[in-house]
Amino acid sequence: MSATNASDPPGDTAPIPAVATKEEIGEANAKLLKLQQDLLALHEKILGIREKDLYDVRHTVDGLDLRIKVGLIVGTLVIGALGALGFKQIGDVDKLVATSIKTHIGESLGYYDQAAKAIYLERNRGCASAIELYRDLANQRPDDDLIFANLMNCLNETEQFEAGLDYFDRMKKLGAFPGKMDLPMAYNNAGWMLTVNSFKDGNLAAQAEEILKKADNLGVASDSPELHYVIANLAILELSMGNIDAAKRYAQRRNSMPGEALNFSGDERRRWFKALLEKRKTAKQELEVLFPGSFSPPPK
Repeated sequence: MSATNASDPPGDTAPIPAVATKEEIGEANAKLLKLQQDLLALHEKILGIREKDLYDVRHTVDGLDLRIKVGLIVGTLVIGALGALGFKQIGDVDKLVATSIKTHIGESLGYYDQAAKAIYLERNRGCASAIELYRDLANQRPDDDLIFANLMNCLNETEQFEAGLDYFDRMKKLGAFPGKMDLPMAYNNAGWMLTVNSFKDGNLAAQAEEILKKADNLGVASDSPELHYVIANLAILELSMGNIDAAKRYAQRRNSMPGEALNFSGDERRRWFKALLEKRKTAKQELEVLFPGSFSPPPK
């Protein structure tokens, strides 16, 4: 019998689909298995991208533009990785790739998107508006040192020092801090929180000193532009502990650094300053000596 239907125009024949052999089916299954393995490996690489690497541009990017740039960076990494793995869009394999990318990478992109939103809120609306989002992100990835640093900073800025201590203790119990964290400001912000709490609980002072010195070492090694915060905090901590010579050394380092001079004129009403004065009555006079002009109104 002819394979051509009587109604078909002459010469327009439909080819009979070839039946795949066992060898061909086995080869196709092996390729699909390899593809799945490659996708899982890609997934791990994407999840392994650390936020501090993506946000190295954070000092030059503001607002929603940061969100766009983060998306572009991640998108470029995904496309590059796929190309390196040799993916080809062929039939069902194309659908598998699309589905796998959506399933395995969607959560990562969503995390970065939320991180960008939290940073945007912190910068444009203040820390109070970003804290809950930072908490959600910290719960998802406790060992993310950028989120740890930012949440700790916001708790410090809003003077929630007790909440900061609770968060810090929880991260330690989880093994997230210090873990693999190597961002100087993660240590600085935790160290400052411990410093303020040490004004009432002196048992925390040694831990605060250890963590701030770690921030100092990391900041020097990475040539951090934020090292001056660390050195100022160490000077205040040493002063509160009565280690005047050490306080002087750190103050001299801070005073020799480029940038704006320290100014405490707006801090006298803040909790940390009042707590310091309760512990050390002469702290204001001593800070004025350590950091000359630090209580004068800032220039307009």
